[in-house]
This record gives sequence, C-alpha cells and structure tokens, in this order.
Amino acid sequence: MIQFNLDEMKSIKEIMDKDNNDPTNAYLDYMDTTYVLRGENSELYMRSSYQDSLIIARIEVCHKHIGVATKLFEELFKYTQFKGFKKIMVESVMTPEMHEFCIKNNFKEIKSTRYDICCNYEKEIAQ
Repeated sequence: MIQFNLDEMKSIKEIMDKDNNDPTNAYLDYMDTTYVLRGENSELYMRSSYQDSLIIARIEVCHKHIGVATKLFEELFKYTQFKGFKKIMVESVMTPEMHEFCIKNNFKEIKSTRYDICCNYEKEIAQ
C-alpha cells in the first residue's frame, strides 16, 4: 500500500482550509495509509488500497457548485500520479451532486450486486 505524507498534501489542505474559511485539522492514521482532513463544515477521508488505488470514502465541501471539488480533484489527480497510484475511486456515492460530478469527470461506475443504496466510481490514472 502506498503511504501518505502530510507535507506532500499541503495543496490539498489549502483548498479545504479556504473552503472551510478556517484551518482544517489533517492527520494520518493506520500506518499512514489513511488521510483524514476535518473542518467545522468540511471533511475529506481517503485511504490507500492494496491494489494501489486512492479511495475517497467521504468528501464534504462547504461551498458547493463553485468549483471547490473540481480544484480538489485536480490536486488529487496530481498527487496520485506523483505517488504512483493506479486509479482513484470514489466510494459509496449517495448524493446526486457527487454522481453528476463523477460522470462529468469521466469516472466509470462500478456495478455492485450487494448494495442498492449507493454506488462506486473509479478512474484510471495516466502515468
């Protein structure tokens, strides 16, 4: 599994800090394979998988429909290329906004037979 490094993720934190209108709290967990960033009104929770995928488990931004998530994903794509991830996945998408975002940004839906309540999306990373 690819490990995260807080110093390498400063640009991601800066985007979330600005969106949150205050500094967010960022930390690593589970042998540096989980990155958690929390603000009063925002959150980013992601982890590294055994298949070298970056999995975004939770994302919440304060200011919607003004490009915050787009900027965040642009930085995440740069980061995944830098670290050598093979794909980026968005897990358990439940909101119409995130469904639309994933489709608009060329993520492909991963069909699940176990869960009808949500779906997952993935996108290959060009190396």
